[in-house]
Amino acid sequence: MVSVTIERLRSWLFLTAVVFLCGTLFVSCGGDEAATGGRTIGGPEPEGERGAGHRLSVRILPESPTVTSELQASVSGGVGTMRFVWMRNGEPIIGASGDRLKQGSFKKGDEVSVVVISDGMRSTASVTIANSPPSVTQVVLEPKSIYRGVDITARAMGEDPDGDVIRFDYQWIINGKDALTQRGAVLKGSVFKRGDRIGIRVVPYDGEQWGDPYTPLPVVIPNAPPRFVSTPPQNFKGHYTYQVKAEDPDGDMVSYSLSVAPEGMRIGGKGLIEWDIQEDDAGEHVVEVVADDGYGGNALQKFKISVEINRE
Repeated sequence: MVSVTIERLRSWLFLTAVVFLCGTLFVSCGGDEAATGGRTIGGPEPEGERGAGHRLSVRILPESPTVTSELQASVSGGVGTMRFVWMRNGEPIIGASGDRLKQGSFKKGDEVSVVVISDGMRSTASVTIANSPPSVTQVVLEPKSIYRGVDITARAMGEDPDGDVIRFDYQWIINGKDALTQRGAVLKGSVFKRGDRIGIRVVPYDGEQWGDPYTPLPVVIPNAPPRFVSTPPQNFKGHYTYQVKAEDPDGDMVSYSLSVAPEGMRIGGKGLIEWDIQEDDAGEHVVEVVADDGYGGNALQKFKISVEINRE
């Protein structure tokens, strides 16, 4: 008799444990559903207030926001007045109480969540603020006077919404084609010539993400003026001679002329200056030599000659 009672007691305890476990699982399955990355966490509706298919849910838009985004809580299933609580990294954001959260309230890497409460129901969603790509704002080519033989330097300027340090990748473009060997900030003056169209493509990088390429309008390489490579002599006796020499970066033929000179001084087509000095030529004389490449490019060399006459 005692053994039968004990068996019945054991059965009763086992059934009680099963009922308790199922009840626990039911409550657990009906509770808040946690989610991150823009997915919804929905709370249970109180008894007596649930309608067929009536469920409060919220998600944050955009789903992959950056610091330049304005966040919006998109709610469905809300009834009556709704209350919004915004949080950043688990801490409430003071002053944020509507369905929108303005930019400036968070930074890269923050986890932003919103809790919506409506008619006794509650739903939560969260997102992580992603990296913002950098951008190029301006590219300046230096020096201002560019022609064959002069190295061109590109100086890029940009901005990064997250305040990250920006590195720039440069690709030079000559006459519409990538100059594959010219990828730095400097383009050698020997690789282009008069009439070439020089462009550049600059891409910014913040250590995590590449920004959009920036390609300013190309520039056309103008004619290069000649430059003097000879120096006028300072010591002479009786007869003055000076072989003028100028080089043209474009390889053009250079012609010479005197724009200012003392009486009797002359210059040949190949740049040889000659002057037979007379007794009345004593004193200081200004000489200006012009080198012309025939394409509108010219250079000027200006110097002085001091003449002393020994009358002994």
